[in-house]
Amino acid sequence: MELLTPNLFGRVIMTDRQRKTDNRVDPDNELAMKVSLSACVWTTFMDEGKHIYLNTLSVHYCNREVQVAVSGEDSEGYIRTPGYPNFYVGDVCRWRLRASPEQHIRVTLLDVSLRSVGPFEDSCVDYVSVQDSNGDSMLSSCEQVDLPLRLTAATNVVDVLVEAKSKGAYPKRGVLLHYKSIGCVTLPAPSNGYLVYRNEEVAHYMCNVNHVFIDTRQRARLLWCYDDNRWNDTVPFCIDDYSAFGLRCVRAIVPNSNVCHSRVRKTRVLK
Repeated sequence: MELLTPNLFGRVIMTDRQRKTDNRVDPDNELAMKVSLSACVWTTFMDEGKHIYLNTLSVHYCNREVQVAVSGEDSEGYIRTPGYPNFYVGDVCRWRLRASPEQHIRVTLLDVSLRSVGPFEDSCVDYVSVQDSNGDSMLSSCEQVDLPLRLTAATNVVDVLVEAKSKGAYPKRGVLLHYKSIGCVTLPAPSNGYLVYRNEEVAHYMCNVNHVFIDTRQRARLLWCYDDNRWNDTVPFCIDDYSAFGLRCVRAIVPNSNVCHSRVRKTRVLK
């Protein structure tokens, strides 16, 4: 994919496959900082003192459906209008962003530079709109908004539309936005175990009675959702409690006892 070149409306500050940092990054712009540190090939634009970061490896062009991954690198990317940031053309561009049914889509507008409402016009001639699959409008504007503007849909499908009725190539940058799937998808219950409870932040798993997780030798496991769509751990399978501790036990003769004796004269209390 071609890197963007210097132009009248956005001056390229740096393009570098090796360097991962830029001391001109605004520390208050969390998204810009993240993009600049993570992209293998990226380009920095400066317009009116603002830095705009574009990961050129994950840009989607007009009229396509984007299947957004559950997590990982493919769970986020960028959309830009043709010609950005040199100009935009009179055309209709649509994108449909689709994530897992358990997730939402977050759209972050990084740059909106379209023709404004003219002195003899009542509404936008060229505009960008963001709409969820319920038909609810999240944004419809031709004006520069306070950036970055984050919009989180209530659904897992979002439609982005940039409609430009201006003829030819218009001398403004166009639209650049970032998208990401939001929410951790429920992991399958382990063999010999079950999911106790989960919400947007945590998930609680348990092994069946007399079973433990193979890696921790514990019966319970608590996962945390972080970085918008990733669990902090996995859910391995559960194994027999006796096998996990290397014990070959027989029930004590005492009625209702939870004590188990091994052949090597070790004792433990069953959970």
